[in-house]
Amino acid sequence: MTYALKFTIASRIIRISDDMMLPIFIATVLEGIAIMSLSSLIQTIGNGVTRELLSDNKIIAYTLTSTSRSAVDAWIEALLQEVTNWSYDRPLRLLIDQSPLAEVPITPYMKFRLAELAKLTKGKPSHTAVVFHDGFFWQIAMTLLHSGIIRTDAQVNYFTYRENAIAWLCNSPSAS
Repeated sequence: MTYALKFTIASRIIRISDDMMLPIFIATVLEGIAIMSLSSLIQTIGNGVTRELLSDNKIIAYTLTSTSRSAVDAWIEALLQEVTNWSYDRPLRLLIDQSPLAEVPITPYMKFRLAELAKLTKGKPSHTAVVFHDGFFWQIAMTLLHSGIIRTDAQVNYFTYRENAIAWLCNSPSAS
C-alpha cells in the first residue's frame, strides 16, 4: 500500500524581534504537520482504488477510477474488512466516489461482489453516499439502482458532487 498526503505548505515569516524578520522553515514544517492532521491521508488500495478518512475519521471514502475486476476485488475486500472490523457504536458512513468514471459505473461483477457486502451490513446502522459522474451513465445507474438491483439495509443516497455527499453523510440523522 502506498500513501499520499493532501496538504499545502505556505512559507511564513515570523517576527523574532522588532528589527529582525526571518523565514523560518520550521514554521512551515509545523504548519504542514498541522494541516496534515486536519487533511486526509490517501491510501492506495489497489489499481484504481483509493481510501481516505474524512471529517475527523467519521467518513470512510473510497474513490474508484476503474471498474476492472482487480479494482473491484481490491475495493470490495477493503470494504469487507472495514465492515467486519466496525464496532457499530456509531453508524458506518461510507462515501463511494465513482465520479472519475465516465463509463458504466456498475458492472455485473461489481453487483455480484456488492451482494457479499450487503449480507454483512444487514441490520447494522450505515449510511452510504455514492457519487457518480454527471452524464448519460449517471441516468442509467440511477434507473438500475432505484429498481433494486442492489439490496441493502444501508441508507443510501446518490450524488453528482462529492461535497454534497460529504455534507449529507455529516448531517445524516443518526450521525454522532
